[in-house]
Amino acid sequence: MLNISVIIPVYNAQKYLRQCLDSIINQPLKSIEIICVNDGSTDDSLAILDEYTANDSRIIVINQSNQGAGIARNKGLEIAKGEYIHFVDADDYLVENVYESLYGVAKQNELDFIKCKAYAINEQTQAKLKNSYYELNNIPEDLRNKIIDFFQNPEFLAKTPVSPWLGFVKNEFLIVNNIRFNNLVCVNDRSFAVHALIAAKKMMLVNDYIVYHRRNIEGSLVNIRDQHFNCHFDSYKIIKKIIKTLQNDLQDIFLRVQLRDINGWYYHFKSNNSVYINQMEKSLKKFLAGIDKKLIPKELWALKPQRLSTRFFEAIFSIKNEKTHKVVSLLGLKIKIKSKSKQMMVLLKQNSDRLHFIEDKLLGDIKEVKDTISGRDKKFEELSAGIKNAEIVLKGQDKKFEELSAGIKDAKEVVKGQDKKFEELDKKSAKLETKVDAVKQALLWQKNKIVFKCFQDMADTISANIYKLPNDIDLVVGIPRSGIIPAYIIAGYLNRKVCSFNEFINDYSINKGKRPILGKNNSKEIKKVLIVDDSIHSGKAMLRAQEVLKTRWMNAQYKLEYLAVYGRKGSNELVDYCFEIINERRLFQWNYLNHTFASQSCYDLDGLLCIDPTEEQNDDGEKYIKFILNAKPLHIPAYEIHSIVTSRLEKYRSQTVKWLQKHHVQYKNLFMMNLATAEERRALGNHADFKAEIYKSLKDTILFIESNPKQAKKIADLSGKQ
Repeated sequence: MLNISVIIPVYNAQKYLRQCLDSIINQPLKSIEIICVNDGSTDDSLAILDEYTANDSRIIVINQSNQGAGIARNKGLEIAKGEYIHFVDADDYLVENVYESLYGVAKQNELDFIKCKAYAINEQTQAKLKNSYYELNNIPEDLRNKIIDFFQNPEFLAKTPVSPWLGFVKNEFLIVNNIRFNNLVCVNDRSFAVHALIAAKKMMLVNDYIVYHRRNIEGSLVNIRDQHFNCHFDSYKIIKKIIKTLQNDLQDIFLRVQLRDINGWYYHFKSNNSVYINQMEKSLKKFLAGIDKKLIPKELWALKPQRLSTRFFEAIFSIKNEKTHKVVSLLGLKIKIKSKSKQMMVLLKQNSDRLHFIEDKLLGDIKEVKDTISGRDKKFEELSAGIKNAEIVLKGQDKKFEELSAGIKDAKEVVKGQDKKFEELDKKSAKLETKVDAVKQALLWQKNKIVFKCFQDMADTISANIYKLPNDIDLVVGIPRSGIIPAYIIAGYLNRKVCSFNEFINDYSINKGKRPILGKNNSKEIKKVLIVDDSIHSGKAMLRAQEVLKTRWMNAQYKLEYLAVYGRKGSNELVDYCFEIINERRLFQWNYLNHTFASQSCYDLDGLLCIDPTEEQNDDGEKYIKFILNAKPLHIPAYEIHSIVTSRLEKYRSQTVKWLQKHHVQYKNLFMMNLATAEERRALGNHADFKAEIYKSLKDTILFIESNPKQAKKIADLSGKQ
């Protein structure tokens, strides 16, 4: 089976099509097919496709009349043979060397789909745009780079970007769940994304970039969406059917997201003075009439259809602007208001809600009109009387509206004061939350505090406590592996014989070639034996040693005493001597590569897992790539590393992954710097800053092992962790 099927809808894309195809063809991952669906192009797009097809057998071209991107993608899915599907727009192009690493992540974790980031490029200026949508900024960091499903955190994951070109989706997953794009001219990808999101059992949102996405393209479908604004409403209805099996609260989450999206597009078109805005407002009002008010964004409330009584009132009372005057209509009676009354009319328009008290006065009459037609003559006489009263009220509106304006002004001042108070309260609350988070983090780090001891620390501890040992010790025995080192140091201080535990129980010594150490010639010399280990925690290792010595009858032949250089309260009572009590978690230089701490640690790469490159090798080119692939390994842990955090550039990910696989380095995550060149990295000089930021964000890590002492100190200072 092919690794990836790339599906590209193509419509009049001659300007960008070559760069798009080249970026796919030149990916190091070659087990792909490229399905191009020509959607009735009228430019040279088809000729370009034919040219590329002649030179690359992996390219397949399907022709259809212009039916839209959704139908084109579905056509590609009908023949796709790849394990994973990647949808690419013809005016976008891929990040270099991205398929191999992302496919590896998706395959290794058996993901239903993987979502990535994208660079947004302004087509007019070629500048990179800051776009939180394509940067996954709506998704918290702790939901990224791990296997999740929608139901773990629906409030955030419902905001997952819908753009199909932002990642891979498993072909079998689409088939089993019958997931396809809808046939709308626009907005054909939202329903596809929502269906995949709720059906997926294993998905991952990663921080890797996958495409360069062009924005502000003349003639792009995005620029004609205002002509097809009703597609938003049709998409909403399709999604509502897809999510109907979910609980009501989960349905509401999805529907709010769709309504916010409609809201965003409406105000986008309104701010850009779309010629279709009046038509959009009418259709939007009609659509909102059938939507539960609690779901509608506040910005759209003003567009909701007014209730019947309001519409009826407007039918009998309205204000119309003419060129030189305004016309007030009261039940068919039109009153011309010239410019000298302009101020009054402005106030009438701005404060029309003030007239609702007249509406309330007339509601009884209106109800009677609705209840019976037969009595309409009498009712209209009463209504006319009410209108006459309304005219009297209108005559005194100047003064009342002045009072109302003054009241509104006062209210605005109060609101401003309240806003300021709320801003101050928000700031205080934010500071308090920051302090609480800091305290929580400090408590967590205190709980996970690790005491690290190097060889020199152990030598110093032994030197400071050697006086506690009796003078009649004849032999020092070290329990392998970690006890051998302190045993030889102690024997050196005491000037006594020393051997390993195995040498002791087997009566064999390698010291100066003497054999045996405990035989007939030496048995009178050896009376008291000190059994040494570097530390005692649960006491299992020491108890096993004692059991072996009992079995061999050593305890009957010699006076045996036991020593641990380091112990913890309680376990120190299992030995005769304990030089230092450490109750916190501890890690020793002589065995950190064989400790489960790796699963909670971040590791540097160059200078730690492998040697550093020479100045000649570090050319940011072919020599550097050769170095990465063939670097000599240094310190490889026996357990899986939580995260490798390196200042190597992201563009060397595939070579780095190959080296790690070659040397059987086990790890969960690999974080690399996303910069264009090594020169740019050196100019920034933020190696430690980058590592500290990653380390601080990984809440379940408690240790960073760094090869550079200066960087190690800075990482600790910036992250507040070890």
